[in-house]
Amino acid sequence: MSATRRVDGPQPRETADITLAANALAGLSIACGLLELDELLVHLARLWCDLTRSQRVVVALHDLANNSRMATAERDGSVTVTSAQVSEPQADIEPTRILLHSVHAPQPIGELILWQATPLPDELHEHVHRASAELLTRAVANERLLRDAKLDSLGEFAAGAGHEINNPVAAISGRAQMLLRDETDPQRRQHLLTIGAQALRIRDMIGDTMLFARPPEPVPEQLLLSEIVDGVLERFHEALQSRRLTVTGQRSQDVEVWADETQLSVVISELLRNAIDASPEGGSIQIDVTSESSSDRPFARMTISDEGPGLTEESREHLFDPFYSGRQAGRGLGFGLSKCWRIVTNHEGQIAVAPPRETGFAMSLIWPFGRV
Repeated sequence: MSATRRVDGPQPRETADITLAANALAGLSIACGLLELDELLVHLARLWCDLTRSQRVVVALHDLANNSRMATAERDGSVTVTSAQVSEPQADIEPTRILLHSVHAPQPIGELILWQATPLPDELHEHVHRASAELLTRAVANERLLRDAKLDSLGEFAAGAGHEINNPVAAISGRAQMLLRDETDPQRRQHLLTIGAQALRIRDMIGDTMLFARPPEPVPEQLLLSEIVDGVLERFHEALQSRRLTVTGQRSQDVEVWADETQLSVVISELLRNAIDASPEGGSIQIDVTSESSSDRPFARMTISDEGPGLTEESREHLFDPFYSGRQAGRGLGFGLSKCWRIVTNHEGQIAVAPPRETGFAMSLIWPFGRV
């Protein structure tokens, strides 16, 4: 009996394709057990990099506001995950293939960018691409379910705690007002005013928590966005005048949105208040209203820009986190913007930091034109 002879050298094309397909299926099988989005992005980026023998693979999810979560896999096996504004590929690196697929989050686009890639066989390429899209869709949906569960828990806590806290807060505020009527000493009057103001602040914080966790169901109607902006500006007229702030920008008069008027006004008011608080005296605030479209879906975009301090990268990542304590001086964070985010997402819209500016700060509000 002769011994089996080992033959070194390149494998036949059919054998190589079978091995490649087996590796792809093995990688996708592992991915099926991953529900956490960032973990899945890392795994898919590394899988595509291995299968295509690329120098670099970027797997990214980005939305209408151009916010992106991406995993970048290098040939040496390292993978980094970042959240940022979508940027163009570097000019000196030309991708050989760009793949797009829809992922509901709502309506973001998953983009696979392969640099210096060895193309996969057509059938395998289609299978891996489709499986990647389905896995990312599932991970995004799972992330939303987890977020909703946390919000439900927060709502139950806020409802119970609100009743227990508001009663003593009302007593503190009432007693402070009663003592204030008979007090003549200026310093004591100031102390009583502070007590009353802080008691009301506690009440408002409980209200914001409940609104964030369980916002009322919107009652939408067709509205002219510029008219809502004008109404908010009128209410802030004194605040703008006291800081000698001017309001500029291009606001299209015929841009319509499908929104609850009260809730939309709350969002715009909060963004404008933040811009006023952060702006230097005598500065300007720019408000632009335009109509745009993406993936055959028309939407309205409103951008509010100010000349105040910008945000650190850490603060940007926690911009809509109501429990983030790293507040920057001169820039309001916390429940105000978290409340805005909750209202906007309930309308199937988006709110995000606008592309980086040399000075100041800008927020973009994206709102659907019609019924969603």
